Amino acid sequence: MAVPVEKALGAAVGPIVRRLWQDMVKVPSGAGLAGEPMRLDPRVPFSQPRKELGDAEISRLAAKLAKRLGELRRVEFPSATDGDMTAAADAAGKALARAAPIDIALMFELDLDPVRLVDRVAAVPFTAARRDRMGEVEGRIYEVVLHQAAVHIVDFFTSRPEFLLRAQVEQLRRAGRQEDLLHAIAAAQVAPTADYVRFEREYREAMARSMNRIRTYGLRPERFRGELRKEHALDTAYIPLRMSPADRTTDPDTPVAVGGRPAGEVLSGCPRLILTGSAGSGKTTALQWLALTAADALEHPAGLQPGLVPFFLPMREFSKDARFPRPEEFLDAVAPLLAGDKPPGWVHDCLRTGRAVVLVDGIDEVPRARRGEALEWVRQLVEQWDRARYVITSRPAALEEAWQELDGFASYEIQPLSPAEAATLIRRWQETVGLDDWEAESLDDFVGQLPYVSRLAMLLRNPAMCVLAARVATERHRLFAGVLGLCEESIQLLVETRDVERGLGSIERVFVNYRQRVHILGHLAWWMTRNNLYSVRLDELTNKVRDIAAMFDAGPIDVGLSSEQVQAERVQGIVQYLLVRSGLITLTAPDEVSFTNDVLRHYLSARSALDSNDEPLLMKYAEEGAWNEVVVFAIALQLERGEGSSLAEALIERAGSHPRVARDLYQLVCAGIAEAATQQDAHRILRLMLPVQGVEQAGDLAVCGPALLPLLAEQDASDENAAAGIVRTATLIGGDAALDVIERFRDDSRPAVVTELVRGWNRFDPEPYARQILAGASVGNLTVSIDDNAYLGPLSHLRRLRQLRCTGSFDDVAALSTVLGRLGELTFERCPGLHDLSALRAAGLHRLAVRDCPVDLSTIDPSAAAELSLSYSVSTPELDTLDPAVALTDLVVRPTAARLDLTALKPHQRLRRLSAPGWPSSAEFAVLAGLPDLRELHLTAAVIDDFGQLEGLAALEELHISFYTAPADATPLERLPALSRLRLEHLGFGPLPFRSPSISGDVEISQPGPARPD
Repeated sequence: MAVPVEKALGAAVGPIVRRLWQDMVKVPSGAGLAGEPMRLDPRVPFSQPRKELGDAEISRLAAKLAKRLGELRRVEFPSATDGDMTAAADAAGKALARAAPIDIALMFELDLDPVRLVDRVAAVPFTAARRDRMGEVEGRIYEVVLHQAAVHIVDFFTSRPEFLLRAQVEQLRRAGRQEDLLHAIAAAQVAPTADYVRFEREYREAMARSMNRIRTYGLRPERFRGELRKEHALDTAYIPLRMSPADRTTDPDTPVAVGGRPAGEVLSGCPRLILTGSAGSGKTTALQWLALTAADALEHPAGLQPGLVPFFLPMREFSKDARFPRPEEFLDAVAPLLAGDKPPGWVHDCLRTGRAVVLVDGIDEVPRARRGEALEWVRQLVEQWDRARYVITSRPAALEEAWQELDGFASYEIQPLSPAEAATLIRRWQETVGLDDWEAESLDDFVGQLPYVSRLAMLLRNPAMCVLAARVATERHRLFAGVLGLCEESIQLLVETRDVERGLGSIERVFVNYRQRVHILGHLAWWMTRNNLYSVRLDELTNKVRDIAAMFDAGPIDVGLSSEQVQAERVQGIVQYLLVRSGLITLTAPDEVSFTNDVLRHYLSARSALDSNDEPLLMKYAEEGAWNEVVVFAIALQLERGEGSSLAEALIERAGSHPRVARDLYQLVCAGIAEAATQQDAHRILRLMLPVQGVEQAGDLAVCGPALLPLLAEQDASDENAAAGIVRTATLIGGDAALDVIERFRDDSRPAVVTELVRGWNRFDPEPYARQILAGASVGNLTVSIDDNAYLGPLSHLRRLRQLRCTGSFDDVAALSTVLGRLGELTFERCPGLHDLSALRAAGLHRLAVRDCPVDLSTIDPSAAAELSLSYSVSTPELDTLDPAVALTDLVVRPTAARLDLTALKPHQRLRRLSAPGWPSSAEFAVLAGLPDLRELHLTAAVIDDFGQLEGLAALEELHISFYTAPADATPLERLPALSRLRLEHLGFGPLPFRSPSISGDVEISQPGPARPD
């Protein structure tokens, strides 16, 4: 029997159609987080999968989940009514809807973690308030629905067709900035994503292990033997230092930070930085801290992009080589075992894309003859890879003028520790090494005197001296006279007193008296200095001790060496004494020894150099920029002996005829004067270096200490720069006598002088300084920046204060009540504890700025300020909570923050400047076009769809766009009638996709250079 064709076709095709239909309408499988995933895509065949979830989808999901909870309701919530279930589901849906639209970008921002999505939703103020008003049963049901919805939402996005590709993108993106991805995809020589991620993880771990080390030595070797060899974690034994601009700018638009700015904040704002500081000021440790911060091993400050890759380059390691390191050798000093495993092109790619932080430590440790070569090496790095960050450290005297003129570098100097910071550092030392009750009480007495004894404040200006002083104060239980006294007491305590008190005259089977011990240690130190050795092999130490012992045998000191066998035994005994008993020499490796304290090593070297009549050698190397600490101690020792300092006078004479090294030599002389307790010849020497001509001399001269103050009081101050230099020098010296010198300038209105008056505030007790010095100071044109609540009360004395910036721990706006009436501008920046600004109601400010603070925008009243500026580096503003009557004029959302829905700007018609990541949608451009005052627009990390979308912004005067891809036609930019400045930055790979648009104003276009393999 024949079968009709249509039936045959129906029978054949029907199962196929049904199978296709089932495939089209079934719920796509995701990561399996939800046991029975719900359909959130349209059921219509051939429709596009959803890329985001809006209010409607989220509300449907919450309602469906509530229905599924029937069995759970009977078991867990038997008393719940239908109304409770409906209300809880509705509340959960609305809470999630406030986070809408939810897209895959948000999922990756939250690490695909449903719990973090719930936390994000619950953190919204309205949501939190609504949850607080729920009853117990309704609240528990609400939390179950909310969590289950979050699980389904995450599972939904893992089922998207683009998920796997986006996951690969996100994996690489978290290793650095987004441009790395484009280079990794486009450049054939760049390693696969997996290799990059693996290697960067290993490198960051190696960097953290290497950089997070600091030695804090204990006092008694028999008790602290472990401490002498132990490297403590830098993040627990260190306090971040403060920095101030070396050029002392008086630009009124630049906030004048009291006591300087934190190191992390400086790095955030200065991609190229020259950091100077005296010996022992903590330059190397500051670079270690910056390296750990950049590598995300420590919490890094807001504004500093995540995913940076630090390269630590100690110049001490490279200065003897024929050339300075190439990029492919950047790992050799810190992670040599990983250097051979790096993916091809990785270092160059980090430099090219701006993720690299090149930390050049110790230009002053490069021989003077090679510093010009080092300068050219740095200049070539910067010119070739101008997006990378660079930090260079040096003592100030070692930086010739050419270094100061490096293109784009800001020059900062490490600030001396204030008494409070010195006390904190000593406390950290105490916690690290551990002290018994008696020792801790002695240290408490010592720390308690820091704010009141000016010579202690001068002495404890850097971390190295803080630790040394704490060691001595712990057992000596008294103060000491200057650095020389501190060194002498330290050595006597370590080398003699402790063993005498214990009756240990003969040590390690050898009798070595105090003079002999110090002689041995001094000769060892001077020998290591002459040979530029920081450590020596154990057999080298033994041979050197044998030579010194032979000198004893032939000289006036007799240790009874009679035969080779006895001599060998005696030498071995002396070596054992040095290692076991002296407290100054220790094993740093099984076959390597070094001095435990550099300050004492330099002091012993200077003593031995002078005793050996090696002053000409010190003079020669002082001119070459070497052995600076030894030269300083030698000058101080000569002055201490009461016969003047022939070395200091020779250096000053040499400086007069050799301007190129004059500053280096003057600084050595000043430091030497400061460290001598006897000042009878100091004034005669100091007059040869005066008058103070500007603030650039202040750091050098201030180290002379109080001896300089009478001369500063006499100096003519008619020149503004000289007056500012006098103030700066006196504030660095500190103490009551310095305050008398500064008081002379309290009514001085010259900008440079006023700036130094404000910067020096942290060197004194805040209350009397504000009352005595700053009360009538002309600070009206300066932005005074404070980051410590200790300054809030004293602010009331500043009658002319108009502009204030609060950072750090500030969290109470009400504390500003005494100054609000006189302020015109108020800025809160990086204040993690600041949430409520309701106390600013009716403040009548001209301008209020909130930068990277978790402020609830609903607490800002329209009467607080005529203009509001907001800036975000991590979170995004909840603009729907901001009263439209508040005049929002500036909004900055950085690429490191989550993307902002720009349609929320519609009510804020007075917006003038906007910076946001990404390329706006058509709806967002429509909102921007409706903002009549929008004059300046910055779009970052954009993928440009169509330049024509900008044509609606007729009032736009300034446009900055950094982009990865763009269409070939940029002519719509030429049709923006008011545009006068255009900057386009190509972050992608390859040539610019369009010709440069022609406008009547300034046009700047930049793009990366070609890739280079390692």
